[in-house]
Amino acid sequence: MIKSRVARFHRHFGRAAGNFEVLVTEEEKECRSSARLHAYDSESYRMDEGVGLESLDLALQTPGVKWLEVCGICDLDLMRGIQERFHIHPLLIEDIMNADVKPKVEDHEDFIFIIGKIPTSEGDNHRLDHFSMLLMPTLVVTFVSSQTSHFENIRQRLSAKDSRTRRRNADYLAHVILDTVVDHFILAAKMIEDSIDLLQEDEPLDPEATLKQIGALKKRTIGIRREAISMQKLSMDLKQMESDLVGETVQPYMNDLHDHTVFVMDTLDSCREVLMEMHQLQLALMSQRMNDIMRVLTIVATIFIPLTFVAGVYGMNFHNMPELGWDMGYFGILLFMAVVGVIMVYMFRRRGWL
Repeated sequence: MIKSRVARFHRHFGRAAGNFEVLVTEEEKECRSSARLHAYDSESYRMDEGVGLESLDLALQTPGVKWLEVCGICDLDLMRGIQERFHIHPLLIEDIMNADVKPKVEDHEDFIFIIGKIPTSEGDNHRLDHFSMLLMPTLVVTFVSSQTSHFENIRQRLSAKDSRTRRRNADYLAHVILDTVVDHFILAAKMIEDSIDLLQEDEPLDPEATLKQIGALKKRTIGIRREAISMQKLSMDLKQMESDLVGETVQPYMNDLHDHTVFVMDTLDSCREVLMEMHQLQLALMSQRMNDIMRVLTIVATIFIPLTFVAGVYGMNFHNMPELGWDMGYFGILLFMAVVGVIMVYMFRRRGWL
């Protein structure tokens, strides 16, 4: 992991600002981003797969709202074309292609520029996909760093005949997309809660393995929470933004979006506190088990101290010791040692030490 971060940073090291071409490695230059164009109005909806910039130019001349969905940000030809077609500053394209950029929102008069993260889970693999969006009067352009489709539910809503989204403008579509992004954060937080519940219900057979699971959940919670804080700030900026691109009818939905990010933060904070308590409890249980083992070993050693003393005294081989001449001396000493051991065990049990 450290090597990959260092290698990724070397792609930025010493380069000129706005030179986004160097962000794509030699291996990634062969890839192609997938682009879908959604065009709709209150009466119709159409989706075209694998569209190019030529198709986009023709679509923009038609009435209605358009949504260009780009999955994968390694296609330099597509990114250059989008930059030239919409007159986007190279620094913004650089932010779109740089997964290390923190979530933010910027008002550029002609469009609103938004960057965020989308938590994604595929089995045991958890990651944060880089997400960007351009909001224009009749067009929304979204970029996601992976080929994974995160907005299937939106396509289903747009294809429905009674879709409320199709009767609204592009700013409402932008809210729907951002709301879906926040829903992914809620889903990630709920998955952490379920994992915590499973850990609490299962009987811990291996304390070290349980601690590793708790540590992995803590790391995952901290990572998602760090991005959720940025998303909360982003939603607050959208809530307070005064832009002609966000109508008054959509502003209440932006307020609701901020409320959802607050819910995410509360859930993740609760998960973090529970994980910290579980970690401390697990350490206390391990310490208690160690104390029980040490107590048993200490009691056993204490019982054998007087027995070892007696055995040592009669092992000195002095011939003038009278007990050595007794016929039953050996068995008498063994009996004496057994009685001493039984008495000590009885005393320990009576005091509750055993």
